[in-house]
Amino acid sequence: MKIIYFCLAALCFLHIVRDVLQIKYGYKHWFLRVGHVWHSPKHEVHGIVVFAILGCIFLYGGLH
Repeated sequence: MKIIYFCLAALCFLHIVRDVLQIKYGYKHWFLRVGHVWHSPKHEVHGIVVFAILGCIFLYGGLH
């Protein structure tokens, strides 16, 4: 079960990195477009917060 939690935490943090690269630095790459139906930077900031919380919860679950 710990491995699943660590994988979910990694996916959440990877999603945050992808959003930061797309919003802050404006990178255009196929990897940055995967998973987004529309491009809306003002809503992606909310997603960063949600995925940060989920990533921390999954990381905590994997560590305990």
